[in-house]
Amino acid sequence: MTVYSGDKEYEMRHVAIPSLIEKQQVYLGEILSKVITELEKQEMEHRAMHKDKKLVDIFPPTISYHFSKIYEATSSRDSFFLGTPNLTIIAKCVDSFKDELFIRGEWGVYESVDYHYELIDYPLKRLKSYFKGDNSINEKDAYIYASFLSAQLKSIQEIAKELDDEYESTP
Repeated sequence: MTVYSGDKEYEMRHVAIPSLIEKQQVYLGEILSKVITELEKQEMEHRAMHKDKKLVDIFPPTISYHFSKIYEATSSRDSFFLGTPNLTIIAKCVDSFKDELFIRGEWGVYESVDYHYELIDYPLKRLKSYFKGDNSINEKDAYIYASFLSAQLKSIQEIAKELDDEYESTP
């Protein structure tokens, strides 16, 4: 390598590029190992902090009962009064799951959760309107919305179980 520097004399140096690359790789490997170790430590601390709060516990074992009452309310005007309180319980479960993911710093991280939440939003709003007396929605529509909401909620519950399993495992 030839170097010219102002008033200094012409100088020639021999640089062993392969040896410099090797040194850089070793140094970079050491830095990356430290980064990996630190990230694993932080991940384990995060898991330990949240592993006792099970996401599946957000959804009560009576959730199918609440859906059965919603279905009943969509099929009979005599049971119409059952719709709103049971739908409110479902909506609280949906909101609580979102809140818990937000507390964990994981809201917006999983595309599958975002996808199901987008799908849940519309039928939930339509059912709320239906039980408030919106005449633009008939019983069959309400039943279809409830069925779709139930299916999406089951997917969310499966995701919750997977996340709980992940929090209990070691990386």
